[in-house]
Amino acid sequence: MSNPQYSYGIFQVWLGNLVTAEQGWEAMQLRNVPRKHPRFFYPYTRLGQRGMQRLNTLAEQAICQKLAHMGCIPASLLLGYSLTREYGDTGRVICEVSGYQYLYFGIEGILQHYIEPGFYEEVQLFFGDRLLLDVCSYLLRSYEPLGLDHRDHPVMQFCRMVTSDSWSNPRLDS
Repeated sequence: MSNPQYSYGIFQVWLGNLVTAEQGWEAMQLRNVPRKHPRFFYPYTRLGQRGMQRLNTLAEQAICQKLAHMGCIPASLLLGYSLTREYGDTGRVICEVSGYQYLYFGIEGILQHYIEPGFYEEVQLFFGDRLLLDVCSYLLRSYEPLGLDHRDHPVMQFCRMVTSDSWSNPRLDS
């Protein structure tokens, strides 16, 4: 007999229909904005000008989801974390499984692209910010309750490194 606590299906929360025409246009124009690395759109948006701040509204989640689906790593992390129950009640959508997926893919994106030109300069946005630590802590304590076998995956190894006391001077190439 299966344990329902450890079962899940594929869930996808799509908020893209809530993006205004102006926000959609801004997102599409980001492809033409000079960036140090192509996986970093978020810092060049109006929303991103405030830094790596929490998403507290459905509209902020929707624009970050659009950017995440364009391959933006910071937007994937911000959206994923906002979909969890981790930071209180605000006017946003909550879906733990989708949140985990976006966070996981965001960290996986860091691991896949860290050696590419310009990536290290862009990823500095995370270092010194609590978001990366919070994301990694969440992933480490959530994969088992969600029924996922990610214990030895490189994403989890990275998260264990980030949450360890020895990670005071972050280097992705170590």
